[in-house]
Amino acid sequence: MRSFFIILVLLALGLPGIGQKCDCLSNLKWLEETFSKNDAGFQYVVDKKGKEAYLQHNRLFEEKAAKIKNKKECQKLLNDWTKFFRKGHIGVAFNNKSNVI
Repeated sequence: MRSFFIILVLLALGLPGIGQKCDCLSNLKWLEETFSKNDAGFQYVVDKKGKEAYLQHNRLFEEKAAKIKNKKECQKLLNDWTKFFRKGHIGVAFNNKSNVI
């Protein structure tokens, strides 16, 4: 159930609208924080791989995210970030619908 919640949250990820640049770094920071607080297996993986490995993983992806300016590349980066935890179980998708009435 918790995984389902995370997927729904990730699908509803507040991303810039059409015509706006993607702030991939802020999206990654949000994903890091949200995932660490809500994923049931988060601490297990960090304990298993080591806290330093997790921190290094985040630093590497934050450097990459700071250079990304489009949503497609950002989506790939966010999905790649989740593979540190479980490959094939977690995903990030953009909501292309506009919130403009």
